[in-house]
Amino acid sequence: MLNPPVSSKSCSIAVLFLVGGYPSETYSSERINWLERSLQDLCNQSLTPSEVLVSLNATVSHNEFVFNLVHKYLPKAKILNYSFNRSGLLNFETLLQFANSDYICFWSDHDIHSANFLSESIHHIQKNSAVLSCPIINYVYESGEPYLPCPQSLEPLNTVIMSKSESFKKVLASDIKGAIYGVWSKKIFKNINIIGHENIDILCVYAAALQGNMVFFESRSSLLVLRHKVAKVNNHDSLLPSEIMDPVDYNATRHFRFFKVLRKIINDSSDDENTESSLLCIARSAFSSRNNCYGSRYPGVRFLVRSFVLCLRWRLDIRTFMLQLAYFANKSI
Repeated sequence: MLNPPVSSKSCSIAVLFLVGGYPSETYSSERINWLERSLQDLCNQSLTPSEVLVSLNATVSHNEFVFNLVHKYLPKAKILNYSFNRSGLLNFETLLQFANSDYICFWSDHDIHSANFLSESIHHIQKNSAVLSCPIINYVYESGEPYLPCPQSLEPLNTVIMSKSESFKKVLASDIKGAIYGVWSKKIFKNINIIGHENIDILCVYAAALQGNMVFFESRSSLLVLRHKVAKVNNHDSLLPSEIMDPVDYNATRHFRFFKVLRKIINDSSDDENTESSLLCIARSAFSSRNNCYGSRYPGVRFLVRSFVLCLRWRLDIRTFMLQLAYFANKSI
């Protein structure tokens, strides 16, 4: 069970705890061990969260053992069951609607958190009046063995002394995977139009760079360790119910919808046309080089070329390629 609260600087924090995975993932005994370790980490935090909201995703929504294990460690948590397939990130988005605290933390059932993870993250977010605070992240394999060489998806960064343009440029050129698992000021989500996009983990960090200060900090201990998945799992587009949009069309337009949402974030964060124009130039520059979340230059062009080759080999429907071409002609960045 959760420890007694530790005094903090007028802090209320909600932990949004996701349990589950993709349909292609088996919630095996190994995953159960990861889950119990994660539950123990949450209960051992030196700063006790004011509320915990748990999502039991499709793969475990009717798993009585998992439910009882969660309830054993978190008897006061609000538990929501989702029996239909959804990506983990979109389940987080749902939990967010029920959180009432000033700060929120997205928490996965297969990661490792030091006992001071919440307290140190809150310290940095409050000290810098930031909207996002995240420690430097380490990785391990699914077996628990260290991931070597260990990639650092984040580098130390403090945007307090940066202008909006400088902050945006720096974050666009950084590998920010994993930053979603830091601590956030909940107010930032009032100004982000997520619209159910499967890349909200990246888009939210981009929005934070434009709408407030953010801190990626180093610590003397490994505050956050993420599990590195070796096996390839189903992509988010395979989880879309067909009655909402044809999965083929959804997959075909995913790349271009990403830029449409990014354009909306830029527009919502701009005070005037000059600012918007400057931020769009920064975005175009980032995505014409390798220093972006896709890790390649001109990802839209590369995406189309690949699709055209697949079309010539009869491995892609012509309708899908024409749809991609139409989106590209009306690209937003």
